[in-house]
Amino acid sequence: MKKGFVILLSFLTLWTLPSLGKKWSGIVMKEYDNAELWMDLITKMKELHLNYGAETAAERSLEYFADLKSKEFAYQNIVELIDYGFPYNLRPAFMSGDIETNGKENFSQSYNLYKAMIDSEKNMPKWAENYFAKVDKENFPKYLFYVALKEFSQKKLDESLAHLDKALANLQEPSSQLSLSKKISRTMARIYYEQTKYKESLDIYQNYLLKLNPIEPGDWVEAAWALYRLGRYEEALGYLYNLEASDPNQDVYLEKYIIRALIYREKCATSYTFSLSKSFEKDFGPTIEKIKMGESLKVLPMLKRLIDKSTEYRRALKTIDELEAEKKQVSKLPPNLQKVAGYLYDTEIKNVTKTRDAAEDIALNDAARRLVIMGESLRFLQFDVVREQYNPDKVFAPPPPPDNLVETLPDNRFMLHWLQWNDFWRDERLSYHGLLKNWCQ
Repeated sequence: MKKGFVILLSFLTLWTLPSLGKKWSGIVMKEYDNAELWMDLITKMKELHLNYGAETAAERSLEYFADLKSKEFAYQNIVELIDYGFPYNLRPAFMSGDIETNGKENFSQSYNLYKAMIDSEKNMPKWAENYFAKVDKENFPKYLFYVALKEFSQKKLDESLAHLDKALANLQEPSSQLSLSKKISRTMARIYYEQTKYKESLDIYQNYLLKLNPIEPGDWVEAAWALYRLGRYEEALGYLYNLEASDPNQDVYLEKYIIRALIYREKCATSYTFSLSKSFEKDFGPTIEKIKMGESLKVLPMLKRLIDKSTEYRRALKTIDELEAEKKQVSKLPPNLQKVAGYLYDTEIKNVTKTRDAAEDIALNDAARRLVIMGESLRFLQFDVVREQYNPDKVFAPPPPPDNLVETLPDNRFMLHWLQWNDFWRDERLSYHGLLKNWCQ
């Protein structure tokens, strides 16, 4: 047995000897083996806002070419795409980076930070320490945000807020760093929520995040949670109506059912709870029934709208859609770049499709599990709301003051109220607000 093992080991050693010392590199077709061609392609794609194609071309350039000029150019464009707000994590592209840069400008600082972060994630502390040493730890906003996120994960909330405040103060050009500004602000809102400072959390959503264009639909949900915690139930319902109005055919946020059900329980609104359950059954009942009957999850389109955005599967789906859309604009590129662009899109779509297929089963199973659990939870919540009608603390609570058509607000401001036929009304800015009677008294 030992003799056979030694022979096998020797064979493997000899087999691998020729590859020792050789660096792996991607294989590029001969007609596209030109670094200048790829740099020109990246530039023209960015001018046409073909960002997924530009990002793919930058990563391909890193695989195909080893010269310093093309490497720096590729990494500079990846950093710009991150700053622009590319929706997915591009740090893995920096794993193979081997350029040296020690400047104080945004690119050098970003490159060294991303190298340090990826080395830290790969459990290479010495390499990470080497790159962190090149980053301005006092003034670089991205580093301060990175530290704040680590402290947030460790529940060091006050320290995290201090670093987030400092990061915002160090944003040199907020207009060009809008993506980072949004991430910092959203993190601050979530920390305030964790600290039960719901008013401060809501203020960030109302005065900044929900005034951006476009609005991130999930911000309506997070702001509605803050309103629920503040006892402002009608406004929380209105925010959920805003969510459905702004994103009617895209992602499904199951949390909206939870918030509405909790509000109806607070108001002992039995009829509304049953209507909510019927609405859920109408939208998801057939899908749940097919899940329970053991049908293939791949043929249930509703499940794909429930898959978490952070999953590899959703990233692959989004990337394929964007690449397909951008591919239709290849004709807008200069003639000498159209063929290589077509090659790039065709091959990348095939690669990402394989990733999508590999991640599909896990993602669909998770979505199916969450959907079934939500259906059962809403079913039992109906009985909980009925029971709440007999809660003495609510039955004998003093009635709320009567509604006034004109509500006086501080600073000589006022708000008009008027009724409409339904359980919500819409103001002159087309923002929805809920109207909900207290059925407990």
